[in-house]
Amino acid sequence: MSAQKKWAALKHRLSSSQEPDSQLEANLENADPELCIRLLQVPTVVNYSGLKRRLEGSDQAWMVQFLELNGLDLLLEALDRLSGRGCSRIADALLQLTCVNCVRAVMNSSCGINFIVENEGYVRKLSQALDTSNTMVKKQVFELLAALCMYSADGHNLALDALEHYKSVKMQLYRFSVIMNELHSTDNVPYMVTLLSVINTLILGAEDLRFRDKIRKEFIGLQLLDKLQNLRENEDDDLLIQCDTFEETMSDDDEELLRIYGGIDMSSHQDVFITLFNKVSSSPVAVQFLSILQALLHLGPTHCNIWQALDILTNRAIMLAEDCQTDSVEKLMGRLVFSKRKSSERHVVDGGPVKKVHIGVQTDLPDGVQESAAHHPITQAKPAPTSSENGTAHTPPP
Repeated sequence: MSAQKKWAALKHRLSSSQEPDSQLEANLENADPELCIRLLQVPTVVNYSGLKRRLEGSDQAWMVQFLELNGLDLLLEALDRLSGRGCSRIADALLQLTCVNCVRAVMNSSCGINFIVENEGYVRKLSQALDTSNTMVKKQVFELLAALCMYSADGHNLALDALEHYKSVKMQLYRFSVIMNELHSTDNVPYMVTLLSVINTLILGAEDLRFRDKIRKEFIGLQLLDKLQNLRENEDDDLLIQCDTFEETMSDDDEELLRIYGGIDMSSHQDVFITLFNKVSSSPVAVQFLSILQALLHLGPTHCNIWQALDILTNRAIMLAEDCQTDSVEKLMGRLVFSKRKSSERHVVDGGPVKKVHIGVQTDLPDGVQESAAHHPITQAKPAPTSSENGTAHTPPP
């Protein structure tokens, strides 16, 4: 019996064990949003299953009212509580799964996913459901994050922000650790396919070539290339497609970077360093260059937040380099650390326009996102002459 059939049979057995009154409560075919909100106060598999069916059959006006009554808030809060409870009992695991299926049903509507995209807090709450031992729940959450990446630029940014938030809350070193830890520890092939699809979606969702390459290298730094070789041994068609997608698009991007940067291999630390060394070693700024290198020797790979801050400051310095020839060092420092971003603005972890779907992205996505994705059937994300985070214009070295 397949895993899906086992879950269906288990759900039927647990549902049939409920009291008759609770089964009547789950008949929500014509229920109004207020009644559904009240039923969310009674977290049972039957109630969540009935709500899922009602959400799937609702029209836009009904869904808008459900959202305005904080229905999504209640679902995500319940999912967070259930994740914290653990899965010591099968009934708890099934309750988690039916709850996250309700969230998926909300995202399956256009007004639902727009509502989520306009409020970053929802995606952060959703990501916290990854802190569970329930693989089926984590698979659903990762699929929803992939759907956000494919839906819009804001959705892509929110998915990255949610992973950054999860990293901070769970005190992990890197924002993609949660994905790679799952990939290294699971032997569930469909789950592996979902994880690789999320990786490909996060990468291909960034149109800017340099930003796309940066995300990819974060995964490579977490030993993804070695893992891909092991995954190929499974000889699963869907898994092989995901592996091929990652490697083929990486090869295409490397070729494009090589062309743009005049033959410099931008994926090679040594080539980039030698090019920079030859550029400045015989000039007066060689003293500052050496001082910077000496200071960096004190930083290790565990100082990831400092490395990230230095990356941001370096990008800002490149942007200022075009119009700061007459500025004093003090003025430059002020401009370098000054941020125009208002505290009320949405926190964007990374930038770059996005709204395309790679043929290799196979995650089971909500119907509404699939319909949107179908209008953008590309085979490769094209590099765009745009700016990445902090407004940096990426140009090849002279």
